[in-house]
Amino acid sequence: IGNTLVFTAASTFKGMAFTYVAKDAFGDSAMGTVDLLLGTCEIDPGTVSLPPVGTSYNLDVTATGAWSAVETLPWVIVGTTPGSIHGNGNGFVGVLIQTNTSVSPRTGTVNIGGQTHTINQAGVSQPTLSMPALPIPEGIVSGNYSLEIPTTNFPVTYTVTNMPPGLTMDREFGFLGGKPTKAGAYAVKIKAANAAGTAATILSFTIVIQALPPGLAGSYHGFVERDLELNDNLGSRLEMTITGTGMVTGKVISGVTALSFSGPLDTKLGETTAEFLLPILRKNDSFLALDVALDGVNLVTGDLLRPGETSAPVNAWRNIWSSANKVSAYYRKPHTFVLEQNDPDASLPQGYGYGSWPTVAETTGVLTITGRLADGNAFTTGTFMGPRGQILVYQPLYGNKGSFAGVLDFAAHNETVADNSIVGVPTWYKPAPAIGSKDTNYKDGFGPIDLQAAGSAYPIPPPGDVVMGLPDNTSDNARLSFASGGLTADFDLTLKLYNPTATGLTNKADVPPHFNMVKLPLLTATTGAFSGDFTLSGATPTLNRKVLYQGQIVRLPTGAMSGYGYFLLPESTAATAKKNSGSVLLEDATP
Repeated sequence: IGNTLVFTAASTFKGMAFTYVAKDAFGDSAMGTVDLLLGTCEIDPGTVSLPPVGTSYNLDVTATGAWSAVETLPWVIVGTTPGSIHGNGNGFVGVLIQTNTSVSPRTGTVNIGGQTHTINQAGVSQPTLSMPALPIPEGIVSGNYSLEIPTTNFPVTYTVTNMPPGLTMDREFGFLGGKPTKAGAYAVKIKAANAAGTAATILSFTIVIQALPPGLAGSYHGFVERDLELNDNLGSRLEMTITGTGMVTGKVISGVTALSFSGPLDTKLGETTAEFLLPILRKNDSFLALDVALDGVNLVTGDLLRPGETSAPVNAWRNIWSSANKVSAYYRKPHTFVLEQNDPDASLPQGYGYGSWPTVAETTGVLTITGRLADGNAFTTGTFMGPRGQILVYQPLYGNKGSFAGVLDFAAHNETVADNSIVGVPTWYKPAPAIGSKDTNYKDGFGPIDLQAAGSAYPIPPPGDVVMGLPDNTSDNARLSFASGGLTADFDLTLKLYNPTATGLTNKADVPPHFNMVKLPLLTATTGAFSGDFTLSGATPTLNRKVLYQGQIVRLPTGAMSGYGYFLLPESTAATAKKNSGSVLLEDATP
């Protein structure tokens, strides 16, 4: 074949010399002579005697040439590597022996390089059972459990009555083990038999399995920090459930991509904490892993990681609310908060973002957060309040290439509930839009940048009163200010907020004439939302720019109340003009 001469020798080959002639297409030829010598081969051991239980071992091969292994036994598998039974020179052959379940012994041979290896395997004998050492160890749901059942004359088939769910019996080595999935006291009976007969002894004993520690089972929400490799710098929303059997199921959501995971919790007898390390398969067949610890008092910490490469911190919390443990009335009030970024760089949105939720469900802790970021993008998150007031915010943005994400928290959660306030530092990330994108606002992208969240329960004014506790029927009781966002000059004006009825919650604004034609048509006392517009005059009326603004009244942790919002100012009257974000502040103007 080509320039290689292939020679296949018969089993009776003893060596020889032969001559060959090679011819080409032009009629030329050449003659050669080859001396073939018979190589030597030795194997060690030549014979093995084995018990009935399956096993594996290696045969050492000492040879001066090529060799192969030949076997036709249905209960023997040979190979130096899986699927390979050839070698050249010194080496080894792996031999795998299957279990003999018969009472009859069996013998077979394997031929390696002309040498015979003999295998003698005994048949089974009647098994015997002995009582495990007392006391029988207890177990715990989702904890590793192992109990050796003293047995002779394997292999055997065990019959186990009332075995704790989640455990199995190993017929090769006599271990009862696994991870229990249900608590209880189990009166176990064990019998053993094989082809030679049944063990004379029947074992009876009790295994006690402790319940999963309290503070572990339930629903969890959490946040995975931003990481370029793990979640494309979007951060991730973590959702998971742990059942009373110790089974963990959940998903890590990055943008709109959800990656699922599942597996058992790892617990230990006598401990209230737990942990797990579970793989997460990505679409590109690469693996992530979720490696976390549960403190037994509703909190989870750990990492989402690519093993050996990078990791991102994980924090999560358990839903503790129920009909027996209700959310307090204070937390069920409507809450509002402001989102402020403190960098004056004009390449960043300079307006205030804001958010709110109307209530928290009394027996489930469920709430829905809605709001606006300072570039006009809306966000919403459905979640539940954590045991320490943790609230997840997570919103994919910009075609799922960016996000607003993080955790809000009720400060002073261990103090009087009426003193509680909202704090947190969620982050905001916008990548540079793709070439050809119609998104012209902040086209260079930004972040992730920190947003300082601050707020508390929103105090709905009593019927007949005015928002922010302002005095009614008082001229110029409020000030409305506009700043940054590409304004030639910041400006403000005083105005009157009033309630035209003595028993209703209707609030209105009396805005005096202003060169920027400011209007405030919407002021909702029940939610604190407000919106309006102003107009910047151009060289001609067709060049005038009408600018919309909106915001939310927030009571800060200091107790002061103001309205915070943003406007988006187009740089020209063109429909595709870039818009810049500026700030809106509605505040008390009374002495």
